[in-house]
Amino acid sequence: MAAGVIRKALEGGIPPLTRHQIPSHQTGMDGGDARFKPLRSPIDDASVARSQSLARQGSELSRMGRHRDAVGCFTEAIVWNPNDHRFFADRSFCYSAMGWHEEALRDALLARYLEPRWPQNHFRCGKAHLALQMYHEATRCFEAVLAMDPACEAARQELRSIGTYEAVRTGNGEESAAFTGAPMSEPRAAQPDLQPGNAGLCRSLMVENVTPHVTRDMLVRLFRPYGLMRSVHLQHDQECAIISYAHHLSAVKAVGALQGRVLCGRAITIRFADN
Repeated sequence: MAAGVIRKALEGGIPPLTRHQIPSHQTGMDGGDARFKPLRSPIDDASVARSQSLARQGSELSRMGRHRDAVGCFTEAIVWNPNDHRFFADRSFCYSAMGWHEEALRDALLARYLEPRWPQNHFRCGKAHLALQMYHEATRCFEAVLAMDPACEAARQELRSIGTYEAVRTGNGEESAAFTGAPMSEPRAAQPDLQPGNAGLCRSLMVENVTPHVTRDMLVRLFRPYGLMRSVHLQHDQECAIISYAHHLSAVKAVGALQGRVLCGRAITIRFADN
């Protein structure tokens, strides 16, 4: 069964037992998602135990950067217990790490629908929306996280990243400062290169902390959604890569969406490089 489940997961399919109906007001898209039907029947203890064991395996694989294998584990965990929102949230994280942002959004929406009181589900929705350049929806998700957990600095940083992109795109720093609730001149020691002044018209990005397991294809899948790419140079000996876009706004969007993304077990850091 495991091989079939993994194959369906990687092809974008979902086993019948995992399907839920998401109302349109929950998805943020007209009509909801008609591929899912309700399922909230009780799950026996043996199935719950099996699902939790599979989820632990998936979490360990994810920490090792083996996100594709982790997707298979989380998918099989969902087959045994489709009512646990954490399995969908964790699979969403893996899909995001693989650059499969539409699949990541689908799972994040399911997780949020199953448990809307958990901040992490809103955060995963926000990250998926952001990767798909759905900035308004992403903003609402990160604001929902802060409403539940005001101390969540990660959500606050994501809002600042969205504001940085808006400031560069519109050329109106004050408007973006109001949009994010933080002045654009506020120092950010952890991510200084996100500031618009550092971006300028730079079209190239230096991606650092890249593990030997990262491939050029992974980087293309990860950075391609943000604009037309000119080149990708992967330098494993220096644990870095240089990504070049055709337009500087693409580089700005990529920094805002991908800064700190975990790729093959490591959080990458991104800074603007010389064109």
